[in-house]
Amino acid sequence: WPDERFPLYALYPSRHLPAAKVRAFIDFVMAAIEPKAGGPV
Repeated sequence: WPDERFPLYALYPSRHLPAAKVRAFIDFVMAAIEPKAGGPV
């Protein structure tokens, strides 16, 4: 369903930086959904 929205969360402890692979995945997902997102991310 192309017009269906769903929440997507990425959680990690604030005391630790995410691993480089995790950060790269988060950046990839953000770039993939950014043009389609209508609200705040």
